[in-house]
Amino acid sequence: WTYHSLEALSNKDLIKEKIIPGESSYTKEQAAAMIIEAIKKIITDPSKMGDDQLCSMRQLINGYRNELEAKGQNFDKIRTELEDMALAAGLTAIEISDTSSSKERPLNFQAVRSVNKFTFDIYRYFAAKNTNGLFISPYSVSSALSMTYAGAEGKTAREMESVLHLTPEIHRSMSALINDINSVPDDTATVKTANAIWPAKDENLLDNYTEKIRCFYEASLTPLNYREKSKEARTTINNWVDKETEGKIKNLIGEGVLKKGTTLVLTNAVYFKSDWMNKFDPQNSRAVPFHISPTESVPTVMMTKTDKKVRYSKESDLEIVDIPYTNNRFSMLILLPQKGTKLEKIEQKLNHLNFVEWTAFLTSQKVRLTIPKFKTEQSFELSEALKGMGMASAFNAGKADFSGMNGKKNLYIGAAIHKTFLEVGEEGTEAAAATAVIMTKTSIMHDPEETIEFKADRPFIYMIKDNQTGAILFIGRYTKP
Repeated sequence: WTYHSLEALSNKDLIKEKIIPGESSYTKEQAAAMIIEAIKKIITDPSKMGDDQLCSMRQLINGYRNELEAKGQNFDKIRTELEDMALAAGLTAIEISDTSSSKERPLNFQAVRSVNKFTFDIYRYFAAKNTNGLFISPYSVSSALSMTYAGAEGKTAREMESVLHLTPEIHRSMSALINDINSVPDDTATVKTANAIWPAKDENLLDNYTEKIRCFYEASLTPLNYREKSKEARTTINNWVDKETEGKIKNLIGEGVLKKGTTLVLTNAVYFKSDWMNKFDPQNSRAVPFHISPTESVPTVMMTKTDKKVRYSKESDLEIVDIPYTNNRFSMLILLPQKGTKLEKIEQKLNHLNFVEWTAFLTSQKVRLTIPKFKTEQSFELSEALKGMGMASAFNAGKADFSGMNGKKNLYIGAAIHKTFLEVGEEGTEAAAATAVIMTKTSIMHDPEETIEFKADRPFIYMIKDNQTGAILFIGRYTKP
């Protein structure tokens, strides 16, 4: 991907060297020098930067962060300057309102809206199927499926657009969202999104498709021999996921999932770790009853603190608290039903519109906060869920149309796998998720002086969200220790 990205810069004379992928060869230090050269030229003339150059610069800056910093470059400053120059070059997304008047939105707007709408749809689907705890990353699922959608055509594409709330601008917008999340300063949180595609070594994917995935999703491409070495292929993909999630997601793809007919695997990995802005004191953590129902409780270790930085609101049937992590870039939002209100009632109303309304009245309050200390790991096979939500064609060998991938109508989704990890403690939160899409060839307001008691000692919904972009990265339900 380095040479394809440098080639895009060379095509606009942003670097002096003529880059030929497959023939050119440079050290990491030389590549970093070319990136710096391109930045200087773009500052002088932002009009030289088109979509391809913007995607390439984002990918190169992230990939060569260490080398750039070794040359005295400030990573955060470079990223900020790049986005400012993108705006100067007119690379912004336009949202058309209901009144048909154009209104500028952040470039990531479409992606955030798509991800958040899908978040509540897939949460409600799984919540209705069981009463157990739940933890998923619709952001990870959306990322992997958006890469898949890039090769969808006809009815298959239309169904994916409906289920995933996609628009024609989604790839460019997802690129902006991924870069926004990947550029979080180290002193705020460790957050990263990684994508990769793994085609069969004898499969000829269309250049237009692979370039779109490389450019917009910063995905690496590694051919694998599924037909003769499926075990080694599985190990390679699982090791990549393990590395990108800091060892929290292991063996994403189980034995027997990859078959001789496997043509392409698309993977996404998300990792998050951050301390609370105000940490809980471990000495205040103790086992108290968690009420799993009006008549049954279970002893659970609960963390307690009084915090003036927490945002809080109260509705007729639920309380909402927004607990910030370091520097307030990310937070954990908890929806706690009022005593006597069943969690199912809140879940039935949980959608994008209600969520926006519920969170609109959050204000900083002094809150005595009590929440569980917990850890969870979960696995999902998403095929039935996605088919049930309206994406049936993509999984049907006779009806799927992914001809945008290889020019033929001979591919369908054979499996969609998702695994998650979460640990919430006194110091902060660590979370991870990974998704694999496997393509197979067919054959309220309060007095701020008041200390509000917020005690999550009964089932609740929780989310980890990015307060800058508005994107929900993870969503879950805590029902029983």
